[in-house]
This record gives sequence, structure tokens and C-alpha cells, in this order.
Amino acid sequence: MAACDSADEALFRAAFERLLDYIRTRGRPVGEDHLGGSDVILPPPDVSLEEAKAGFSGEGLIPG
Repeated sequence: MAACDSADEALFRAAFERLLDYIRTRGRPVGEDHLGGSDVILPPPDVSLEEAKAGFSGEGLIPG
């Protein structure tokens, strides 16, 4: 959020990469046949800072 608010591209990239790495290493995949909803939907790894600003608000990610 701070990186988006300050428009700091380098800080955003570093923070978003750490978030993605955390999810990739500690997350649990769901089965391909899982039809449940998602608590949070992350933007793609190549999301721009401007696109991220549109998807982040308040305390963090907006559920999709």
C-alpha cells in the first residue's frame, strides 16, 4: 500500500515479488475441480504500478 500511495515503482516491485514468493512457497493449491470462491485474487506478476493502484485499497487487496 505504501508503495502504491507513494508511486514508488521499485518499492512496489520488491514488495509484490515478496508477496508472490510467500504465496508460492507457503500456499496450498486447490484441486482443478474445486468450484469454491476465492478470498483474494492477485493481479498477474507483471501488473503495472498504475494497475495495482486500481486494485489495492484500504488495508490491502480487494477480493475479486
